[in-house]
Amino acid sequence: MTPLENGQRSGDWKEWSMFVLKTIEKMEVKIDQLEDTVNKNNSEFKTSLVELQTKAGFAGGIFGVVSSLIVSIIAGVVIYYITNKEVDKNSNTPPQHYQQRYQQYPQGYQQRYQQSYPNEMRQQTQPQNK
Repeated sequence: MTPLENGQRSGDWKEWSMFVLKTIEKMEVKIDQLEDTVNKNNSEFKTSLVELQTKAGFAGGIFGVVSSLIVSIIAGVVIYYITNKEVDKNSNTPPQHYQQRYQQYPQGYQQRYQQSYPNEMRQQTQPQNK
């Protein structure tokens, strides 16, 4: 029932107030439905957000571990080639660069050479002073 039927006024204030109340009730139902939808979407959004944060944290951890391993390996290789200290544990001879430096500067490298290698290695490889 509407307050205007066929372009003419029908009823009185009582009919109009009933119409307004029914319209307000319909709107309240629609608002409740919208609130339910918003709450449902909000909870789904929060769940998705937590899931993405967890995945991002996991990926960041993996990236951190991999990058630190790569940096460690590169640093080890660089340090190895810079220092060029190739000591073979199974061999009784010192590295070639120590032998060359010892022959060129016996006084300067003698102390370092004696500290770096045990007595039995020094006895086998010590150059003869002429």
